[in-house]
Amino acid sequence: MKDMNLKRLLLVLLWSCYTGLSAFSAQKPLKRDSTLSTAIIFKTMQRVADWQLNTWKNKGFNHRKADWTNGACYTGIFALGNLRGNERYLKTLVDIGDELGWNTGHLRFYADDYCVGQTYAQLYSKFKQKKMIAPFMLQADSIISQPHDEALNWKNNIQKREWAWCDALFMGPPSLAYLSTVTKDEKYLNTAIKLWWKTTEFLYDPSEKLFFRDESFFAKREKNGQKIFWSRGNGWVLAGLVGYWRICQKTIPTERN
Repeated sequence: MKDMNLKRLLLVLLWSCYTGLSAFSAQKPLKRDSTLSTAIIFKTMQRVADWQLNTWKNKGFNHRKADWTNGACYTGIFALGNLRGNERYLKTLVDIGDELGWNTGHLRFYADDYCVGQTYAQLYSKFKQKKMIAPFMLQADSIISQPHDEALNWKNNIQKREWAWCDALFMGPPSLAYLSTVTKDEKYLNTAIKLWWKTTEFLYDPSEKLFFRDESFFAKREKNGQKIFWSRGNGWVLAGLVGYWRICQKTIPTERN
């Protein structure tokens, strides 16, 4: 049932985007934008990745290498490096993983601190070196062994133990789900599904079809009386949902969909 609900939510989101674009295109014909060609997009990806890698090399990292800010960036660099002819980008990620000892951040149950686990699992899928996922497997085992029965009210540092803010839906679910993909063990994915729905049922506003950033925004209002939603946070949710759903499709047997 949860898997079906996830599919319905994704379809609603995609249909909303489609109908919005259809209404716009009906008003004014869209011209083909040459900057959206495959070749130019590919070159832009390389330029961005090269700039980031050169910045890290020449100026260093502004945050810890296992921090979520870099972990999110690694996912994009991996996507580029996974394309034929771009293996040099994967080497950079492997070097970073080796330097970190393939460990995540120091807070074991804080989703931001194990966002980097996504990249570790993806690199393992390419190179099959057990060291790349061994530490994160131990951490993930400790995560799924927790009862996860706390309410998600924004107090007592709940974010250090639960996915109590919407950004966590990008940081946490794909990390556990990718681990299921490479280990062929569904226990990590099952926990990701359970916790994804726990957070969604708490933060998702069905009338607005948006996620609150966290409970502290439930009663806040703009000057015009409208509810307050964080656009970047909802972007995190959508990005996590796309990756998470793709993993579910690969990992969950067809008869369960």
